[in-house]
Amino acid sequence: MVAMVVGGVAPAAGQEEIRGTVAVVDMAEPIPGAAVLVSDIDGRVVEAVVADSLGEFDVSLPGVGNYLLRVYRVGFKPASSAIQVARGQTISVRVNLRPTDAVLLEGITVYGERVRTEGQLEFLSRKDSLPWGRFYDREDLENLRLPAVEDVVNFTFGGMANSRFRRFCFKWYLDGHEMGGFNPRAVNAGEGRLRGSGGAPVFSGFDSFTQALPIDWIYGMEIYRTWVDIPIRYRDPAPEWRGCGAVLVWTTVPGQ
Repeated sequence: MVAMVVGGVAPAAGQEEIRGTVAVVDMAEPIPGAAVLVSDIDGRVVEAVVADSLGEFDVSLPGVGNYLLRVYRVGFKPASSAIQVARGQTISVRVNLRPTDAVLLEGITVYGERVRTEGQLEFLSRKDSLPWGRFYDREDLENLRLPAVEDVVNFTFGGMANSRFRRFCFKWYLDGHEMGGFNPRAVNAGEGRLRGSGGAPVFSGFDSFTQALPIDWIYGMEIYRTWVDIPIRYRDPAPEWRGCGAVLVWTTVPGQ
């Protein structure tokens, strides 16, 4: 059984947060590089981070309310927990993940499951209607037999070696939430971050995050190589992003 132990810190004036540690179940060994996603009650990701070398993470929330915390790492069974956060509250969490028998997981065999999120409906609406872009549903992902999201993106760009693959620029989104991207023209060398259309820095850790997301927890993927092909709501109008592509990743939810 995968365990998630949740404890609250007394409310105080300030930012609502979730702080925690990811570790191997029944052991004190931390799990670095785990993907930590926080979704709202509609299934939309509101924040996502990667656990550091000690397995620790800190997520700032947009406000009070009910959230779903999900933690993934390739090679481990994922964990999830519903969390209610009061005003000014910091929630402390210990996430214990159990290793799987193999990194390449079998069994993405159910293709007609009930759609449960707006994001999944959005993916399906485009999958069967747009003549451009590359779409992968769960059956497609199973047939590819690749272990992580980054491998699928690399495969789509022609199976290129990683160094050459990085010549492309793209933004990427998780359940509709902008996660950052890769664009040599927009990198601030001092911070190692990217600048979006609003001027605010956005996390650029495509490698670390997408390597942590197991394929069997991905509902669908959309990959667009050029800016004009990207659905309008996901186009960044800033000059440095025109001509870039986009990667949209849609996750499953517990019970699917």
